[in-house]
Amino acid sequence: MAAKTYLDYCRDVAKILQYADKENMPLITDAIGIISKYAHLASSVENKDDSDSEKSVQKIVDAINKPQSDKEQQPAGDENQKTDKDTIDKVVDKPEETAADDKTYRFDRKLIGAVVNGIHYSETVIRKTDLKDGDIVKLKYSHSYQPEIELVARQASTGEDPIVRKTVIAEDDPNLGLVAKKAYDGTPLLHDDAPVTIRLNYKDSSRNKVQDGDIIDIAYYRDRGPAEARVAWVYRSSDTDEPLKTAPKPHSAYVDQSDKTPRIVEPKLDFDLKNKTVLMAGYSAHRSEVDDVIKAHHGKLIVFDGEASGKGIESDLLTAVKHADIVIVMLHSVSHETANKAITNAKNFDKLVATSNINSPLSIEAAILRALNREPIYQQSSHIVE
Repeated sequence: MAAKTYLDYCRDVAKILQYADKENMPLITDAIGIISKYAHLASSVENKDDSDSEKSVQKIVDAINKPQSDKEQQPAGDENQKTDKDTIDKVVDKPEETAADDKTYRFDRKLIGAVVNGIHYSETVIRKTDLKDGDIVKLKYSHSYQPEIELVARQASTGEDPIVRKTVIAEDDPNLGLVAKKAYDGTPLLHDDAPVTIRLNYKDSSRNKVQDGDIIDIAYYRDRGPAEARVAWVYRSSDTDEPLKTAPKPHSAYVDQSDKTPRIVEPKLDFDLKNKTVLMAGYSAHRSEVDDVIKAHHGKLIVFDGEASGKGIESDLLTAVKHADIVIVMLHSVSHETANKAITNAKNFDKLVATSNINSPLSIEAAILRALNREPIYQQSSHIVE
């Protein structure tokens, strides 16, 4: 600060000296005032002792008091400008430029969310990126709540991921509470090649309002096993992500048709359809599986699919609703527009109607039971606006 003040002092006095003469006393007075103002501060300039400061001030005082010729009264030329610049360079050292912050950090994926440089990022934020555990990243600070994460380099794979992640169906067990026994496609969960029932973390389930039939993501450390699994994510109908897709089934030519024994499905819920016709809007790829469930409740099934045709499949929504007694709308398998049209048509024709947030037979059973009891069309976890 002292060096900068002394520099200003030199500049101000030099400017006044360019125009001052014997008859221009106000300027001389200003020069003396400037000397009085800056003399004390000039003495504290770093790397200059007191004697140097006093000599500099005295030179300026002598120059003011010394009579000037006409030549000296003219504006200073290149020589004076050079001297002024030399004085400035002598007084002030150029500051060194600050190097940019190029620090990088490890992206540390957790069961829920991730940590970078001690900052925890939520699961919602992480799912909007494609970052993997061990990636090298930089942090970009701005006015946002948390710095943005920028990928620098991918971490080379060193083997199995230490975290196991599975997409499963939550089920309500009368003894254990909410558990997971099946993957979202209906296949049994396995651990060490054996079927396993995973009890869902109670706090996670309560915080995320997990319900029977919800599709969720669980995560646990491979070396600790599924007993310490956490609920990392709950899929809702309002999610912007694309609905989960099941693996395509093989062509019938590659399926063993030798066993024609009809499958016997044990109903999970107790109700009798009494030969009523159920329309399932969407989820047509699993028609046969759902048909077994409907038959177990003594009902008949028709399916709406605007892009498919065949026995039991209607391609016209209005016609399908007319032929049904109960309309079940599969929210994860149809667009919002189709869902709203199906519900509106069902109401107009006084049909029983309900929606299912989950593509699973158990969720369909629950939706049919709600329709029979004339309960709310949407489940509490649904955020679809009619």
